Amino acid sequence: MEIISLDSQNKITLGTVLVVRDRLDLTRICIESYLYTTAIDYRLLIIDNASGPETQEYLNSLNLNVVRFEENKYPGYALNYGWGVITTEFPNIEFLHRSDNDIFYRRGWDRYAVETLRSFPDVGQFGCLDLSDYFHFGMKPVHLRESDGCQINAHPFDIGGCFLIRREIWDSGIRHDQTYWNAIDASGGVGEDSHIRVGGVVPEDKLFTQSIVDAGWKIGHAIEPIVYHLGVGYGWLEHNSNFAYYKKSFEDRGIDNFEHYINETRLAKITVERVLNEEDKKNKVNRF
Repeated sequence: MEIISLDSQNKITLGTVLVVRDRLDLTRICIESYLYTTAIDYRLLIIDNASGPETQEYLNSLNLNVVRFEENKYPGYALNYGWGVITTEFPNIEFLHRSDNDIFYRRGWDRYAVETLRSFPDVGQFGCLDLSDYFHFGMKPVHLRESDGCQINAHPFDIGGCFLIRREIWDSGIRHDQTYWNAIDASGGVGEDSHIRVGGVVPEDKLFTQSIVDAGWKIGHAIEPIVYHLGVGYGWLEHNSNFAYYKKSFEDRGIDNFEHYINETRLAKITVERVLNEEDKKNKVNRF
């Protein structure tokens, strides 16, 4: 495992930890869209969670800060480790950002997220996903709040995948759960409309959001898609190269309704191909 200095400066707005575990096609899209669209002052640290040779080769070809684990430590440990490095290097950093490696970043996502958090001082965790890929599960999608000209979806759904927290959250000692997936017990939900995956598919996200709420903070989500989740939510499971990855992740969590979940997520309103084509045309981006 190699630790690379992040070249500290006195004040940084955003500290991003990108956790990578294979899925090379999605990893490339995620990193390239992040670098292309992020305009505020930031530091990016990539945690390679024991990916295979092809993903390793790609990450090694980048002139970026990368830490590689020789075994899969799971997202919780990787995220805590990365945020620990960033907060040590940048004691005055304002916000911490988690990204999975299946996120597609749209232009302006960073300013939207930061300005929203600054407008809602009582919100400790802000989800960059707008929840539209979960509407078909029947939950009430929008609990609108307004402040200082900004709007936020205050839905109690637990936040994962791509989110920001305030530095104060980290300083208070709140950490992401580091337990291996098949040992986590997170039954129940953060609120009355919690999604079926709470306590099931991504229980570590529920536990992290719950700890923030228990500390007296509110949570919120974007009211429009400032990023896209290219993994399960938008049908990337149609690509056989990643099907085995998702099936294994479900098995590791002890979930036995994998086929049912796949069929449900295929009902999402946007497909990956449409999203990428629209973004490429708008921004004239060659993703590869």
